[in-house]
Amino acid sequence: MPVGIVKSYDEEKKFGYIQVNEKDDIFFYHADLDEPVEVGDQVEFDITEATHSLQAVYIHKKQ
Repeated sequence: MPVGIVKSYDEEKKFGYIQVNEKDDIFFYHADLDEPVEVGDQVEFDITEATHSLQAVYIHKKQ
């Protein structure tokens, strides 16, 4: 399972980005979160192909 850090999250718009390495960010929707996250949290997730990019799904904080 890939690991990344929550780079940004807009609570009002219900989406954000997970940084997987220095160059790549993966989009995510609030509905794919297993629990609330904050910027800087380390998370594990699966990746799926969305319409225009990759998307993180089944996201949960790494313990």
